[in-house]
Amino acid sequence: MKVKAIKVFIDLKEDVQRKVGDEFEVTKERFEELKVKLPDYVTEVTEPKTPRKAPVKAKETK
Repeated sequence: MKVKAIKVFIDLKEDVQRKVGDEFEVTKERFEELKVKLPDYVTEVTEPKTPRKAPVKAKETK
């Protein structure tokens, strides 16, 4: 899953500073851990769902 930093923090597990707006991949378990240890520092990124287009039918040729 993808998360976004909303406050600057040091990610000790990844040994990197997360800046405001940084988006990065984490497991669901890691996201839950971050929410508990650093509340209000990360938020889940929800990607917009794109509607599936119906397949275009080919025209019959005579």
